[in-house]
Amino acid sequence: MKTKNIFAVAQALLVFILFALVAGCDKKDNLTGAEITETNLFPPVVGHLYVYSGYDLDTTSSQKIPNTVHRQATVVQGTTTLGGKTAYRLIDSIYTPSGSLSMLDTTYVNNENGDLLVYQSGTWQTFFKKSAGVNVEYEIGQQMEMSPIGPISVPLKGKIYPKASIALPYGTVDAYKLEIKASINFSGISFEVVQYIYFSDGIGPVQFTNAVMKDPFSGRKSNGNEQVLVSKNF
Repeated sequence: MKTKNIFAVAQALLVFILFALVAGCDKKDNLTGAEITETNLFPPVVGHLYVYSGYDLDTTSSQKIPNTVHRQATVVQGTTTLGGKTAYRLIDSIYTPSGSLSMLDTTYVNNENGDLLVYQSGTWQTFFKKSAGVNVEYEIGQQMEMSPIGPISVPLKGKIYPKASIALPYGTVDAYKLEIKASINFSGISFEVVQYIYFSDGIGPVQFTNAVMKDPFSGRKSNGNEQVLVSKNF
């Protein structure tokens, strides 16, 4: 699952390479805190394979840049024990537009009573907090990242938006949108970096979206990126 290093701090920090998105929140006050009844929004089953189409988003129109389209795949490769919990080991492979392997990454996750936990910085952190309900912001934890002045602690918050239909290359599914927000304070400048992950019951993550971001230091825009699920083996 691509929670893998989804929190690298914006380019100005030389480590974060995510992109901010101001959400049209679909706020419905009467739904705030409403229960999420689905229990299988991330089914970590050994052998499950997800294949995504990834691409950059143009800084002017936020449209797909065709020559950046590439393949990304995530497989639930096995299990181990970390921090007293069963950890499902996810192997992410990212390919270049020409088809050669670009990067391999490993993420450890756990599904606990419908909550999605990710093991990072030596601890389990709850990213998708089903028990919070919808439209409620909650604390995820702290992410340690390197900056030009040394390690910095980056607070992470989560928020789940009501289920809605989302179009995928192989059809339309209903999915909850998880907003993950990193609050960054660097050299007297404060800004936020936000990523959205969409979860569908019985499938798991079906889309990741990082929109075009304006660098708070230089004012220049950076390409966004997106990954959408195109196939799975279950």
